[in-house]
Parts: sequence; C-alpha cells; structure tokens
Amino acid sequence: MFDPSRAIDATFRRFGKSAVLDPDAAAIPVTVIRAQPDTDRGFAEIRVRSQTNVFEIRASEIGGYGKGAVLEFEGGRFRVQAPPEYEDPDRLVAILDTVEVAS
Repeated sequence: MFDPSRAIDATFRRFGKSAVLDPDAAAIPVTVIRAQPDTDRGFAEIRVRSQTNVFEIRASEIGGYGKGAVLEFEGGRFRVQAPPEYEDPDRLVAILDTVEVAS
C-alpha cells in the first residue's frame, strides 16, 4: 500500500534545507523547502506584483506553532504571517506565508 508520508520524507530529504523555527524562544531545528512565487494583487484596475516568501514544512515538525513564529533560514529571519495552510489531503505538509524581518 502507498504511504504518502514516505514520499514526503523523501522529498524533504532531497530538496529540503535546514532552518530553525523559533516560536517562543525555543529554537527547533526543522527542514523546509522555500518557494518565492510572485503574487498579483489588484485594486480597481491597478495590478501590483510582489515577491512572497513561502516555506513548506512537514506538519510533524511545525507542531502547534504558526502565526507569529520566526523562521531563521540561510541568514534571514522570516515571521509567519498567518496560520499554516494545508493543501494536501492528508495534511502532511504545512505551508507558511512569511515576511522577512530585520535580524
């Protein structure tokens, strides 16, 4: 039988990078996959394209943390702006929408 968690683990082993999730001054080492998609926002007839910082993290590593937590990744600090989103049906991968903050 197919085990989706094994496929997720293999993906994170291959493409993931080390980071530190610091929710409440309790640094937790995690593995993340970073994406930087552009987001189009519109107001009336004006379209604004902005760069976003999105990180995928295994749901087992994020625990109950989310909005307000700080993720340290490759020398940068990113604050989680919203509760994690889950797009996969088994909720194995959490998607963190972040904004870069001063170090």
